[in-house]
Amino acid sequence: MGNVVRGYNAERCICDMLRSKNRVDIECYTAALKLYFSRKEKNLNRLAEYATKI
Repeated sequence: MGNVVRGYNAERCICDMLRSKNRVDIECYTAALKLYFSRKEKNLNRLAEYATKI
């Protein structure tokens, strides 16, 4: 349709959810955290870096 959609990595999405957790459904919030931390490809160093910048 010609719309530009920006994609981020999982760590950025988690930080965005944590920053605005009052606006995110609790079920979606907990499911996203559980899925992220169960992944083998998670990058905790990048997550910590993003968390300090927010």
